[in-house]
Order: sequence, then structure tokens, then C-alpha cells
Amino acid sequence: NILIKLSQDEDKNVRRGVAENENTPINILEKLSQDKEWNVITAVTENKNTPPHILEKLSQDEENPYAILYITKNPSTPIDILEQLSESEDSYVRKSVIENPSTPKEVLEKLALDKDDKIRIKLAIDARVSSPSVLAKLADDKQYIVRACVAENPNVTPDLLEKLSNDKKWYVRSIVASNPNTPTLILKTISKDKYEGIRANVACNPNTTEDVLVELAKDRDWEVRRNVALNHNTPSVMLAILANDENEKVKLSVLKNPNTPTETLIKFVNSENPVVRAWVGVNPNANSEILSKLSNDENDEVRAFAAKNPNISADILSKLANDKEPKVRQQVAQNPNVTYEIANQLSQDEDVYVRAALASNPKIDKLNLPQPKKSITPKI
Repeated sequence: NILIKLSQDEDKNVRRGVAENENTPINILEKLSQDKEWNVITAVTENKNTPPHILEKLSQDEENPYAILYITKNPSTPIDILEQLSESEDSYVRKSVIENPSTPKEVLEKLALDKDDKIRIKLAIDARVSSPSVLAKLADDKQYIVRACVAENPNVTPDLLEKLSNDKKWYVRSIVASNPNTPTLILKTISKDKYEGIRANVACNPNTTEDVLVELAKDRDWEVRRNVALNHNTPSVMLAILANDENEKVKLSVLKNPNTPTETLIKFVNSENPVVRAWVGVNPNANSEILSKLSNDENDEVRAFAAKNPNISADILSKLANDKEPKVRQQVAQNPNVTYEIANQLSQDEDVYVRAALASNPKIDKLNLPQPKKSITPKI
């Protein structure tokens, strides 16, 4: 009775509210679908409980294009209506059909060859488009952005990737170089591309092999060498060599690589740059000797990074739990190696952010700690 009364309200916003309500009865939705205000009608089309016969009727109302557009967005819109609207002359309607999660694969693959560039671009990268023949046609598209999107599509075949790796546009080749599904042989070929951005993408690709990375480590461009330093496939021997690179950003990237050997990390423990020392401290290959030294570092960020190390010993953690800086104690509280004694101490810490960090540590469940002294924790 209340919804009936509100559906007759003189204010359009009230009627729209009724049209949006998922509990509004069908007979009221039907009445509101004939409302004089377009925004009330569009609210009916967006309601997931609006029955198909109302949506079908509104989809044929050419005087209200907004209603048609919103019908295409409703996940409850019947497939036959979506198929019909996919042939609309209005590109906005066709584009909206693409965005509907209920649109069938066959309709999407038909729209993938649409005359509108924006629609082809959107579908070329869509994981729902998997037909090799459709992707092959898009790989020949006149618009290079469409071809680049095909190169990024998770369903693109090795044959198409090989073809796109020879595309005349460097941007298309760069997308091939960054695709983790690109075969190693293709990556090896384009690792010799004249554009450094393409070589840099090959250098950071998780599928790039050691032999290719070794060659790229000698590249004249520092960004290429930096990406080699970050790649987890780069052999430790090459990481040790890159640690002596002339470019500081390349050196820093070596320290960020979890495969960098301990011997290399030791060389940077006494660096004048606190950022360098911090990345040494957080590296999982930092041994007790390194972490012990950095736990006494004058810079609080360095100590905080050391406290984050997943392999840090309980003894060093215990010392850092008494650090004067809350940010250091906060990292101790979040460390997976925290002991009962440390956690118990930090649960009573004067700093609320330290206690909040401890509360978010998944290990706390197993330590049976007493309740922290304050029950309310702030957002971090």
C-alpha cells in the first residue's frame, strides 16, 4: 500500500525510488514504465526484477532512447532482446550490449567485427571473445590499437602472437613483448627489436628465458637492464654483475630481486643511501648478520624494512619490538615470525597503530593472547 501511494507521488524522484526498489510489485513497475518522466522509466529498465515483457516493450520505444540504453545494461534482460539490440544503429546501444555480463558469446563475436572502432577495441581484449577466426580478423584490423588489444587478449593463439610480433607499429610489438603467454622463441626474436621499450618489456616478461636475460643485461638502455635486474628468472650470477651497474636505479632493482645472493647484499649494507640499505634489509636472502647490523641502523625506515623481513630471527625481532619509533614496532607486529612474548608485549603498546597492526597479523589466532587494552582500532 505504501509503495502504491509513493508510485503516485507528484515528485519524479519519489517515483524513481519506487521504480528502483527490488521489492516493488510487477503491476506497479508496469505502471511506472509508462511514466511521463524518462528517468523514472530508466529506473524501471535497471531494476533486475522487471519482467521480460516490460523490458521488451520498452526496447521498442524509439521515443525513449535512454530506456533502450539502460535495458542493455540490465543483467536480467533476456538474451533475445540483447541480440535484437546488438543490431541497433546506435553505437552507444551496441557498446552497452557488450558490457552486459549476460550477452552471449555469439553476439559478442559478431560485434567484434563492428564498424565502430571503439567497439572493436573493447572486444579485441575481452576474454569472452575466444574464437580463433574472430581474433585473426581483428589481428588484421586497420586500427593498430585493435591489433594491440588482440595481442593482450588471454585467448590469443601463439600463431597470432608471432604475426603481431612483426607488426609495423612498435606499440603492437610492445604488447606482444609484455604478454606473459608469449612463447619464449617469439620473446627471443623481439628481444633484438630496435625500440628500447620493446626490449624493456621482454626483460620484465616472466616467460623470458635466462639466455635472453643475460643478453639483455648488456643492453645500452638502463631501463632494459633495470627490468632484467627485477626479473625473477635472471640468474644470480648476472644479478651480481648488475649490482655493479653504473646506473643507481639498476643497482636498486637488483636489491629488490628475491633471488639476489647474500654475498651481493652484504656489499650494500654500508651504503650511504638509506633507501639502498632498506631494500637490503627486506630482501629474503638477507642473513642474520645483515639483519642484526641493520636493526641498529640510525635510519628508522631502514630498521622498519628489516623488521618486515620474513626470515628475521625472534631475537632481532624482540630487540626491534622495543624500538623508539612506532613505525618499526608496527612492522614487528605484522611479521609472521612474531612470538608469543613479543605479541603479548605489543598488544599493550601505547601506540594504537602498533596494536592495530598486531590485530591484523594472521598468526595471532594461534598465540592465545590476552585482549589488547583498547578494543577500538582506527583505520590504517
